[in-house]
Amino acid sequence: TVHRLLRQLFGGGQQALGWLRSPHDAPPFAGQPPLALVTGGTLEGIDTVCRYLTALAQGHPAAPGPADPPSPVALPGKEP
Repeated sequence: TVHRLLRQLFGGGQQALGWLRSPHDAPPFAGQPPLALVTGGTLEGIDTVCRYLTALAQGHPAAPGPADPPSPVALPGKEP
C-alpha cells in the first residue's frame, strides 16, 4: 500500500525515493525519514506512513515543519 500511495502521489521514481529518505518534521516522523518507520520492524511504523500518505492523497495538507511555518491567520479585529 505504501508503494501504491507513493506512485499515486509522486509518480514513483526519484521523487518518491526522495520523500521516503528525507527527514520530516511532521509529528508522526519526529525528524526521521519515513523509510526509518517502514523498515523499523513494526507494523505500526508501516501503518503510520500509510495513514500519512493516505491523508496526503485525500487532499489533506502535510503538517508544516520548522522550515515551513504555518501562515498567520487574521482574526477579526486583530493583525496576524
